[in-house]
Amino acid sequence: MSKILVGEWVTTDAEEWAFKFMADEGFNFARIPMEVQALYTDSEYTVWNDAALKEMDRIIALGQKYDIHILLDLHTLPGIRPGGVEPSDASFDAAQRLAIWKDIFYVISRRFQDVPSDDLSYNLINEPYQIETETYMSNILEVRAVIRAVEPSKRLFIDPNHWSGDALYALQSIEDPNIVASPHFYEPFLVTHYLAEWVDGADQYPIPEYPSLNFNGFLYGDYHPQLHQPLVLKGDFSKGTKVTLRIHEVSALADLSISTENEKLGGQIFQADDDATFWKEVRYNAEWDVYQNIYDKDFTITLTNEAEEIRLSLLSGDWLNLSSITVENPSWDAPLKIEARSMEWGIPMEDLEITPSGTLDFTSKESVVNKDFLYEESFKQWQLFSEQTHIPVVACEFGVYNKTNHDVSLRVIEDQLSLFKENDFGYALWNFSGAFGIFDSARTDVQYVLYNGHKLDIEMLALLKKY
Repeated sequence: MSKILVGEWVTTDAEEWAFKFMADEGFNFARIPMEVQALYTDSEYTVWNDAALKEMDRIIALGQKYDIHILLDLHTLPGIRPGGVEPSDASFDAAQRLAIWKDIFYVISRRFQDVPSDDLSYNLINEPYQIETETYMSNILEVRAVIRAVEPSKRLFIDPNHWSGDALYALQSIEDPNIVASPHFYEPFLVTHYLAEWVDGADQYPIPEYPSLNFNGFLYGDYHPQLHQPLVLKGDFSKGTKVTLRIHEVSALADLSISTENEKLGGQIFQADDDATFWKEVRYNAEWDVYQNIYDKDFTITLTNEAEEIRLSLLSGDWLNLSSITVENPSWDAPLKIEARSMEWGIPMEDLEITPSGTLDFTSKESVVNKDFLYEESFKQWQLFSEQTHIPVVACEFGVYNKTNHDVSLRVIEDQLSLFKENDFGYALWNFSGAFGIFDSARTDVQYVLYNGHKLDIEMLALLKKY
């Protein structure tokens, strides 16, 4: 990344040594983000920043020198940016935004129209999420027309709207052989964005594991007959075993019951209402005309006899969400904590099998977060999209934030890389240098190697080169 094009949050500038390193290690593609504020010198986005244009010249020349294809990525626009709309953008309406968008690619396309398409392409906008598909596609066509007036063959990388995740079949309406779909792959999100400061609630995510049981923590009452069943923990539970439920959220009414195969151990009726002294957070859902409140407290029971099953159920009511289940068995060396690792509503959980030593056995379960899960959740839709539309797919972002354990991060990244290769998708790691990258990632559990004064994660590098 370039500080001139994105700002001071970049840890390492787009220096020549980085291009030489990529070429020496066999990489051939660099996505270069550009913040809209960096491209102009005024708050109305009318006066171009000459330094930014010269920086693009420099980067493209380095790409050509080292045979690295450059993708200029418009990373933000007024009202379209990761993390939300900044106050300075609030006054820009859709028409003004489109005018700025078209101006950016008018200037860039005319400046670089003589650069071969094998050396340069454009990512029209990064992660659009506050724009509906019809409007987005209309805007894309107008921006494309500006570029195609002088550059008929440059590849145009187009992110799907709604965070660059779901397959955007509307792209096939663009009659252009040189468009590329550019989704981002960040599943499993609770692992890839653990403790990410810009993600609401990431400080409450469970400690990342991979692979792991895809436990969603939901218990459903009789308001949902098709989902109304107990969650069963199976194992050898001694007398005196403690079971602690961390109850996160309650919708409307939840009559919680905990029992074994032989006896009821306890329970509690939760009635979500406007009593702020009982609930950690009172939240009224106007669409369903119910309170769906945050409780965030423990409920504990102790087994009075040995048991082989512990059953958690809602005898009646709507639903209740657990953030964790902790089982403390006197015969185990340590407690077992089962944390919710999914936010999917409407999927009943399989029985949980617990080994005699107090570990979770999910080897035979379907609800597991692993490579198959990644394929079903995110890769499959893009494989089908590519087969049906014949539009190539390049994953312009993937990776794992530095707060996730390094070993876990490498396992996730390896499965992602394997799926990219199996589905013939191109890919670009976010990022080269920084919290997701191979250089200067500030991880605390990596033995770095110094390279040109920078800290290199050689294990992650080896993994990338493997694929």
